[in-house]
Amino acid sequence: MLCPHVRSAPLWTGLFTVLAWHMIWAAASGMETMLFSLLALVVVWRVWHDHLGGDTDSTDSTALRRGAITGLAGAMLTLARPEGIALVGLAGIFSVFTVTQRDRRDVRGAVAWSAGMVLGWLIGVAPYAALNYDLTGHLLPNTASAKQAEYASALVLPLLDRIWAMLKPLAAGGHVVLLPGAAAAAYALVRRTHWQRLVILGLPLVWAAAHVLLYALRLPAPYQHGRYAQPVLPVAILYGVGGTLWLVQRNADRLVPRVLARTLALSSLAVTLGFWAMGAQAYARDVRIINTEMVATAQWIDANLPDDALLAVHDIGALGYYAPRPILDLAGLVTPEVVPIIRDRDALMSLMCERGARYLMVLPDQRPTEPDDPRLGGEPVFTTGAPYAPAAGSGNMAVYALDWTGGCAAQ
Repeated sequence: MLCPHVRSAPLWTGLFTVLAWHMIWAAASGMETMLFSLLALVVVWRVWHDHLGGDTDSTDSTALRRGAITGLAGAMLTLARPEGIALVGLAGIFSVFTVTQRDRRDVRGAVAWSAGMVLGWLIGVAPYAALNYDLTGHLLPNTASAKQAEYASALVLPLLDRIWAMLKPLAAGGHVVLLPGAAAAAYALVRRTHWQRLVILGLPLVWAAAHVLLYALRLPAPYQHGRYAQPVLPVAILYGVGGTLWLVQRNADRLVPRVLARTLALSSLAVTLGFWAMGAQAYARDVRIINTEMVATAQWIDANLPDDALLAVHDIGALGYYAPRPILDLAGLVTPEVVPIIRDRDALMSLMCERGARYLMVLPDQRPTEPDDPRLGGEPVFTTGAPYAPAAGSGNMAVYALDWTGGCAAQ
C-alpha cells in the first residue's frame, strides 16, 4: 500500500479519496478552514499525479500544462488563506528537485513544469492581489496584519511553548491513536521507497511541520479549537490510517503482531467514534453561544437602533449580516487604522470619540475601558442575558449608548 508507485497503491489512493470527499462535505458548511484543508489535499494530489503517476508523455507542452493545472490549484489554496503559498512554494521546490534528480537531462521538462505552475498560480492570484492593493494599498487583506497585531503579546513566549500551544487543541480526536500508524508509514516509506520519490511522498509531512512552525512564529493563536493548525490534521490522518492498515496487512500471518495491529486499528475507530460524539456536543455549544450572543444582539440592533448610527464593534460578522450599519471595527479587520492601536485601550476610546461612534457592542473582555467609565453612558442599553456564554467562561454581549459630552479623554 505504501509503495512508491501511487497508482499501484489502491488503499493509499482510496484513503486520499475518502479524505478529499470528507473535506468537500465539510467545506459545504462554509468554514474556510475546511476548504483550505481540501485544497491542500488537491495540491498534494496534483503534485503526486504529475511526478509519480507513471505517465510516459513528458513533452515540454505536457509538462507546462500539468504545471499550470497544479498552479491553479495552488492559487485556489492561496485565495482560501494566504498562508497556502507555503505549500505552493514547497511543492514547486520538491517537484523540480525530484525531476532533475531523476533525469538530469530533463531540465527542460522541469523548467516547463515550473513555468506552468508559476503562470497558473499568478493567473489565479493576480486579480485578488490587485483588488487588495486597490482597496488597502497592500497585497494581503487587512485581516493579516490585524490578527498579528492582536496576538503580538504571545510572541514573548518561548518558541517551543508556542508550538505546543498550536498543537495542543489538535489532540482532541481519534487521530492521536493513529500516531503509531503514522510512524509505521514513515518507516515503510523510508525502507521501501527510492529517495527521489520519497521527497515527493514526504511533501505533506514537511508542509504540515512548516505550517505549524510559521503560525508559532507569526500568529500563535490556538483559539477556536486550534482552527489555524487544523489543516494539518488530514496529513496526520492520511499517514496514520495508511500506516495502520499497512501494519494490519503486514502482520496478518503472525498471531501476536496481528492481534496488536488489529487492536490498534479497532482502538482508533472506537476513539474516533467517541470523539465524534464529543465534537458534536462542542459544535452545538459553540453554535448556541453564537446564536444567543452575536446573532441575538445583531437582531436587537436591527430592530431598535437607527440605520445611520455608527457602531463600534469587535465581532462584526453577525452584525454585518443581520443589521448592516456603519461600523468601526475594533478588531481592525475592516478598519485598518485600528491595527496600530489595537492593544491601546485609551487610543481606541479616543478613536471612537473622534469618529462619532454612538454605540459600542462588545463582550466583557473586549470592552476597551472599565465598566464605570462615564463615556460608556452608564449601564448597557441591551444585554443578552443568555446563560451559555457565562457557563463557558465568557460573558454576555452588551450594547452601550456612548456619551461623549464630557470629552474624549478619560475622566
